[in-house]
Amino acid sequence: LFWLGSLLTPLTGNLYLLLIGRIVQGVGAAGVSPLCMALIAQHFPIGIRGKAVGTWNSIGPMSGIMGPFLAGFIIDYVGWRAIFFRIGLIGDLSFLTVQRQIPPSHFNVSHTKVLRSFDWGGAILLSAAVTLLMFYISSRPITGVEALQDWRLLFCALVVFTGFIVWETRQRKPFIHLTIF
Repeated sequence: LFWLGSLLTPLTGNLYLLLIGRIVQGVGAAGVSPLCMALIAQHFPIGIRGKAVGTWNSIGPMSGIMGPFLAGFIIDYVGWRAIFFRIGLIGDLSFLTVQRQIPPSHFNVSHTKVLRSFDWGGAILLSAAVTLLMFYISSRPITGVEALQDWRLLFCALVVFTGFIVWETRQRKPFIHLTIF
């Protein structure tokens, strides 16, 4: 999805299509980390899994430093649309790498069975609680009250966090095992 959004975005002719392309990119980007972690968990033995995660995590800061520098250079000398074609090229290389380096999965698990057993309630409650907490931290644009001063948002965040904890303690397969805390 991120790759598709990166290819759609430079081809847009107006702001609305540009926003749609960026939304597609955002949805795809949201799936990158969980997908990478799942691939690492699936294909690396426990003994070297930590090293694999560490290697993967070291790429993020490096790309965070180099990406804006390269994008600024490309925008200055080629144009803003060119940065999306660069991402498209990286996506093509990523597809080839994944296709050649990661063996196909041999799991016979029904996707609908996995979706039914997923703790959707826990995921939604945690997302809502974190969102409310972020709203509390930066409340001025949302409620007009100074940051860290809108107690209504803090109260709502605490109520939803409490609901999340109660929900997770009652789940057979919780979204997050509370024992990690």
